[in-house]
Amino acid sequence: MSLTETDHTMAEDDSTKAAAVFSGGPDSTAAAIWAKKQGYDVELVSYQFHDEKQYGELRSAMKVAEELNMEHTVIDFKAPTNAFGEGAQMFMHAGTDSALQKEEGDTQATMTNHTSAPHLIPFASGVLLSLTASYAIYNDANSIIWGATADDGSDNVHYRQEFADELADFVSRKEDYPVEIALPIADQHKYELLETYKGREDLFAETWSCKEPAGDTQCGTCAACVARRVSAEITGLEDKTTYEAEEYEHPFTDKQLEDPSLIDDDELHRIGGSPRPQ
Repeated sequence: MSLTETDHTMAEDDSTKAAAVFSGGPDSTAAAIWAKKQGYDVELVSYQFHDEKQYGELRSAMKVAEELNMEHTVIDFKAPTNAFGEGAQMFMHAGTDSALQKEEGDTQATMTNHTSAPHLIPFASGVLLSLTASYAIYNDANSIIWGATADDGSDNVHYRQEFADELADFVSRKEDYPVEIALPIADQHKYELLETYKGREDLFAETWSCKEPAGDTQCGTCAACVARRVSAEITGLEDKTTYEAEEYEHPFTDKQLEDPSLIDDDELHRIGGSPRPQ
């Protein structure tokens, strides 16, 4: 189902206020574009988790927000994130371990070789969606928009619509305030959602994916950049993004790039989402 075909019940004729979880990446930007097309009055909400290494992402988020002409708020979340180690990630990205591997006697906090490697904080999406719901309610909004993809949700139930529905139902009942959490691209691979950028190639180039940037330039070879680049190739999207490395490697044949139905879903999830535990 494409973004333009996705149906949602709360966005009808009247504009509905929404807070969109927004990183400045292609996924969250596509979700924000969907929300605007559905008639939502969208405020983009970004979270700052790190200092220097998130500079490019936040800079892109600000530029994309300006391009979309949407209100944009950045919430400082560095201190809570840093409590979980140097490589802690609050949201799923390509190249992020979805579950840390334990050795005998390890606890979640004392596992070796993982504090600096990218790793997903337990229940992190639940924490940030709850915080975004709190922000939405405080600002008289009823909707939260989140750009989680099918690749993100392939190995993590927290990135699926059913989890968002359960969380929204809990918040609505406990706050006596109607809240929805919409995941408009949760059934799409990354290459499918990039259809959004056909005719918007310059906007795509402004979005940010990189986890190993060279200053303010995306490296082009980290797992997140590879997912971005190969997805653009599969979609047939002209990628005007500036990368530090002009060449990159991916596991697909030319025939698979021309016909993505030849690519196994697990392989698409592996490229576009996170590594599975071994």
